[in-house]
Amino acid sequence: MRVYEYEQLDISSFRKIGDGGFATVYRIPETKLRSDLNRDVVFKIFEKKRKSTILGQEDAMDLHMRSLDNVVADIDRESADGKALLKTINNNLAWPKALVVKERNRFCGYIMELIPQKYFYTYTERGETHTKESNFAFRLGTDEIMKRRGLSAINKTGRFQLAYNFVRIATIMHKHKVILGDLSPNNIAIYVDSLDQRKNSIFMIDTDSFRRVGTQHPMKVPHTPNWFPPECLAAGRSANELRRNNGDVNKTMTLDAQVNTQNFQTDIWKICLAIFRIYHQGKERTVVETPIDSPQSVRLMASEVHQEFANLIVRGIGDDPRLRPTAQELRDWIVNFVRGGA
Repeated sequence: MRVYEYEQLDISSFRKIGDGGFATVYRIPETKLRSDLNRDVVFKIFEKKRKSTILGQEDAMDLHMRSLDNVVADIDRESADGKALLKTINNNLAWPKALVVKERNRFCGYIMELIPQKYFYTYTERGETHTKESNFAFRLGTDEIMKRRGLSAINKTGRFQLAYNFVRIATIMHKHKVILGDLSPNNIAIYVDSLDQRKNSIFMIDTDSFRRVGTQHPMKVPHTPNWFPPECLAAGRSANELRRNNGDVNKTMTLDAQVNTQNFQTDIWKICLAIFRIYHQGKERTVVETPIDSPQSVRLMASEVHQEFANLIVRGIGDDPRLRPTAQELRDWIVNFVRGGA
């Protein structure tokens, strides 16, 4: 993985385009680093002044980012699996492309390619034109709201294509032993093609929570509210009870319990929840959580795709991780269905 020194980037010339709990994201001028990467790039800096600081975790973050880079370094680029991974990283993930260091070569952030333009939308408010990421939370509003915003509603073909994209990405990353971690409506962008919704796609904006099996993320990236798998909630409750019994007021134990529970099964719960919400018709599509809350989602999946598909997704958001399908099982079912086997 290439390494840049913070000083050589001249951050004063960058434009801030994002601000989150862990880091700030800056757009790097087109004239800088453009020859090194395929698209325009951004710099994500983890600042020490933040509440969620990396202070004391710089070396661990450096190792963590390099372990992700090794996912790419370890593959056979000419194999079908290798080509699929590279295509997914380039087209669907905000994957780290280079490290940035300062203060005695300590990690402070990383560089990634800019989200493709098709995942943004332009709108006018109070006479001013704005551009914003078309994220999952925004794009799954009601059809009436999409029409008012001048955007295409997602149709039957488009829903199935988006569902397949979620499953495809999870299958590829799990095959290469990468856990996705914190997926949420705010860090998944959606593209809906107004002319041919077979071209619909998704882009995972924030890969900070990605990690290789057998490693722990130094930043302890938690789950997003309303997107907590049942076993993570249970782990948090158990940790809270243990804290109370021991008179411990340190909340780190609860966070550790929830984050340490992240695995392929929690990824599947979130992927299936995302698919379930794609098929939720009506208001607040990103709020509905269970088949009990939204039986129409199950009916729509059954009618538009197949009852077996609906059953798999319902299993995927069930409380028992052992009963959830794998990403490969979901992908195999979809491929078989498209070929006419279901």
